[in-house]
Amino acid sequence: MAEEGDPTVVTKEERITHKDLIARAREKEIDGWKKYDVFREINREDLPAGIRVISSRFIDSWKHSPDGSRKMKSRLVVLGNQDPDQGVISTFAPTASREITLMAVTLVISNGWNHQSMNVEKAFLQSKSLKREVFVKPPREVAVDSNVVWRMKKAAHGLGDAAKEWHDTLANKLQKVGLQKSKNEPAVFHEASKSVDMDSDCSCR
Repeated sequence: MAEEGDPTVVTKEERITHKDLIARAREKEIDGWKKYDVFREINREDLPAGIRVISSRFIDSWKHSPDGSRKMKSRLVVLGNQDPDQGVISTFAPTASREITLMAVTLVISNGWNHQSMNVEKAFLQSKSLKREVFVKPPREVAVDSNVVWRMKKAAHGLGDAAKEWHDTLANKLQKVGLQKSKNEPAVFHEASKSVDMDSDCSCR
């Protein structure tokens, strides 16, 4: 829950004065879902008997830049607390420990190495295909027929296994290009050919 005074929060007044910005941000988010083939439309009448349809909603926020500017960001989230598979699916997605991160920073500084950090835009939407059946009701702001539901092809934000699916996808790609997973730190990958075992922090969050 957002705290009072949180600069990322879109206030009630801003939802009125910046409704066009919000609409464009939501449209951009939906475009991302379509670009990465996140769902397939099906008719509710074609659903298997007893299938539960999960709700979804947009979460709007301000994204601030170092120069002080800000832009509207919207994320479409599946309400994972309604997922009938909650508590059964595997959700473990490792992240690099504080100790290994500090060690990596120390090695970079002491050896004068160049270093880079990166952000993968819409990372979860680029995960491998979802192997289980998840059906989602589009948010009311999306103009689709009321009988249309989405069968999810990717684990979007809100689903309990979304982070795991992204980690597994990234790990597979890193290993395909020759990186090895650390035995003790499953979120860390390194080049085996290097004389110094410099672990690259590839934690997926």
